[in-house]
Amino acid sequence: TPYYGEIHRTFDYPEAEERFDPLPRWQLDVLDAMKIGGDPVWQQYPAPLPGKFLGTVHSIGPRINQPYPFLNAPEPVTMGFSPDSSLRQYDGRGALMWGDGGNLYLFMEPDGKIHWTIQFG
Repeated sequence: TPYYGEIHRTFDYPEAEERFDPLPRWQLDVLDAMKIGGDPVWQQYPAPLPGKFLGTVHSIGPRINQPYPFLNAPEPVTMGFSPDSSLRQYDGRGALMWGDGGNLYLFMEPDGKIHWTIQFG
C-alpha cells in the first residue's frame, strides 16, 4: 500500500528536558513522529542499538469518519477487520501498525550494517 507524507522541517532540543521541568519531554523537546535524523523518542526505553540513529517509522492510524484521513484521500474512511486475519483495515486499505501503535527505529553502523527494533505501548 502506498503511503504519502508531508515534509515538516523541525529541530530536536533534548537538553530542554532539564531546563523546563516538569513539562513532559514529548510536549517540548523532541518530536514523536515519523522522522529522519534527530533524536529517537523511545516508546518504552532506550534500546542499546549500535550505530547512528537514522530515523523512526511511526505507526499510521488515520482518523476515522473524518475528511482527509490521508493527504491524498479527501473522503473519510471507516474501520473494520480483514475477514482472513486480525489486521485492521481502513476501507480495504491496511494500516501501517507496529503492535498497538508503536515505532520502528532504524540505526546504521559506519560499514552500512542496519540495526532495528520495534517498540509499542
